[in-house]
Amino acid sequence: MATIMATAAPVLALGARALSGGVLLAAGGAKARGGTSRFLQNVLAYDLLPPAAARGLARALPPVEMGLGACLLLGLGTRPAAVGGLMVLGGVSGAVATALWRGLTIPCGCFGPRERVAPLRWAILGRNLALMLALGGVYAEGGRVLALDRVLAGAGGA
Repeated sequence: MATIMATAAPVLALGARALSGGVLLAAGGAKARGGTSRFLQNVLAYDLLPPAAARGLARALPPVEMGLGACLLLGLGTRPAAVGGLMVLGGVSGAVATALWRGLTIPCGCFGPRERVAPLRWAILGRNLALMLALGGVYAEGGRVLALDRVLAGAGGA
């Protein structure tokens, strides 16, 4: 049984890395394509940040998500990227939870301003929790399969 788990863990981590990296890359890309001013409207709708901070978040989040997603997909800086993904998803989940708790009927904004406009749902938190669990597995396993981390470590003699 331990041998099966030792063999399966890196493969499962690769799947988790691909899933979470793909979601982060797609989410950041969709927000970037929609434009900062349109995504800013989504951020402001949550009514959690002052306008200046909301503008900063609307500018910063899409490239951060795309960078984290790309790192996870490539297996480059895998553990720091997993931690970054956990932080992003944790922050977003907190915003979604407070909006739902306050009864706001606003679009998620998860995949930018062009996503199908549907009000927030508790299922979004379930999806984010699943992605956070996947990222926890990526962190625990590291980037051992099909990862640039491993290639670069080998090139450096480590």
